Amino acid sequence: MPTDHGREVSDIEQHSTEVQVTSIEQAIALAELEVHKLGWKKDEFKVISSDFQGGVWRVMIERLPSTPGAHVVIEVTSDGKVTVLGGA
Repeated sequence: MPTDHGREVSDIEQHSTEVQVTSIEQAIALAELEVHKLGWKKDEFKVISSDFQGGVWRVMIERLPSTPGAHVVIEVTSDGKVTVLGGA
């Protein structure tokens, strides 16, 4: 399981932002906020993929430097529910 600055990333962390998410740009912004909460600084990660399927945006963010397993997948629903999935 990935760790970040001494904090273990659980398989699933979930909460609601109470925000209507209507674009992939909004979903990516929320995903970036989530990795900041994990202690990742802006220059320590990059978005490597994003897509929208079944009413859910999935954003994959990779920790830099690139190493196997150093990423998280963040799901964002249109009603602002954010789920952080452990590295895949």
